[in-house]
Amino acid sequence: MGSYVSTSKFLELPFIKKRKSLTSSELILEKMNDKEIIETVANSNINHIQTTETPRKEELHIINEILKINPNIAFRHYFGFGVEYADISYLLKLNHLKHLYLDLYCKIQNIDVIQKLDLESLTLSCFNVKEYSFLRNVSSKIKYLTIELEDEKKHVEEQQQQIDQLTKQLEEAQQNSSADNENDLKKQLEEAEKRMEEL
Repeated sequence: MGSYVSTSKFLELPFIKKRKSLTSSELILEKMNDKEIIETVANSNINHIQTTETPRKEELHIINEILKINPNIAFRHYFGFGVEYADISYLLKLNHLKHLYLDLYCKIQNIDVIQKLDLESLTLSCFNVKEYSFLRNVSSKIKYLTIELEDEKKHVEEQQQQIDQLTKQLEEAQQNSSADNENDLKKQLEEAEKRMEEL
């Protein structure tokens, strides 16, 4: 699974109190009201709207209206490490949702919610989904179903190997008195250790 890297244009939530610009886009939402946001986003060339948390009621309304105008825009819910559960029951309020990406490292509450959605495409990239029988009852309209699997233990081991390698390189740089290389390695090691703490 790894980290989701997208070169497509997307809108990151929240956008109610903090009006944000669309990533990789010229569109600025900061001074727009809800109606203007709905029309602008629905008629833009973004591929998906994404969030790491449950959207607020006002955001759900805006997203639903955007999807009503442009059902080709996908919705992505992703969580990194450090969150134990994701509750996806709010997806039932997105009546016009057709394309869903779930990219989660945590356990999912209410996974059967997916059965009640009128989806045309579904991508699941989830560590803690071990049983997929719920997929037997998903929408018959689904044309594209993608399930990405990854061994969590392998991911942890790879992170530890990277930390060990960076630690060794740092020790060598300190012995050789290479200040520039030492600072760069310290930074890389700190970032790797931070990622490891989140596992």
